[in-house]
Amino acid sequence: MTQDDQTIIAAKQIAHAHLHNLASGGDVKDAYHADAHLWASHPFNKLQGHDAINGFWQQLRTALPDLERRDSIFTGGYSKPDARIDDNSMTGRLLIATMGNYQGTFTRIYAVFRLQMVSSISAAAKCITWLMTGLPIPIC
Repeated sequence: MTQDDQTIIAAKQIAHAHLHNLASGGDVKDAYHADAHLWASHPFNKLQGHDAINGFWQQLRTALPDLERRDSIFTGGYSKPDARIDDNSMTGRLLIATMGNYQGTFTRIYAVFRLQMVSSISAAAKCITWLMTGLPIPIC
């Protein structure tokens, strides 16, 4: 194993720990740069800085107190030159990319979303889909 491999593994372990800690109440300051940007769905949209990002996480953890992160893809490596980027400012930088989801049980209102239940019956099973519709209602 090369030094680069060890560095990538260590960086992935740190990122993994921070993402999972956020779900369980970890401090935003441990996971985000002070001037970090977070792009989330409406109504949050673009958030910047610890205070704004912390508000997002607090609301999420309040609405889903048993929140947990489930990773699907977790990868990392050093970026290579890319003709699509004019200044190649990312070349040679260590990048970590993740894909996953956060899941939990809604016990309180989250932001200004209203959950509307839509049922459909198939031959195999009854499926329930929750749609985000935009108006606040109590979640029972």
